[in-house]
Amino acid sequence: MGTSDDDLTARKQRVQNRIDSDLSSGRITEAQANALRSALQSTAELEQRFRSDGIMKDREITTLYRQWDRIMGALDGYLSRNARQATGLRTR
Repeated sequence: MGTSDDDLTARKQRVQNRIDSDLSSGRITEAQANALRSALQSTAELEQRFRSDGIMKDREITTLYRQWDRIMGALDGYLSRNARQATGLRTR
């Protein structure tokens, strides 16, 4: 896959920055941000386990990217739900 440590670090940081930004702008709640941060922490722990043998395999890198994509998907879901609630639209 050829992903560098810088790529992984940048991806993690983008996810964290987005959570922080949406929380500070009031678009997500503290509870929602905490749930996302918990998922981010779990992914960081997974990354540590993957790195424990000194080499990151392509499938491990793919797993991390999928985890970060899930976190971003959850964030987008919170944003959508919160926007509907703010405008008084029905939510599921």
